Amino acid sequence: SVVLVYFTAPTFVSKLLYGTEYEISSLIGLFALALGFFALNNVLVYYNLAVKKSKFVIALALVLLLEIVSIIFMHNTLIEVIKIVLISNILLFAYLIFYTRKELGFKNGFAA
Repeated sequence: SVVLVYFTAPTFVSKLLYGTEYEISSLIGLFALALGFFALNNVLVYYNLAVKKSKFVIALALVLLLEIVSIIFMHNTLIEVIKIVLISNILLFAYLIFYTRKELGFKNGFAA
């Protein structure tokens, strides 16, 4: 997918999309991965809302608060911010998978 392309050819992608003005090739792979998890989280959030499950919103708010506080205190470099976004999206994804496990066909952590 696109995340794999960003990891395997970050310099090519950054120069193709943004030209030589920006040196983002070292950041683009992790950022794409963070946004990939963000997209997966959105799918799970919309699914749970569609089936009238909404208790996950508390965890969503807590992860968002943790992300905001982390960025406030650890924002010396852009890579730190990207890592915080990535970690918070992975944590939220893991929780949403656990929260939606029955609907996804998992019993006790294993596929049914």
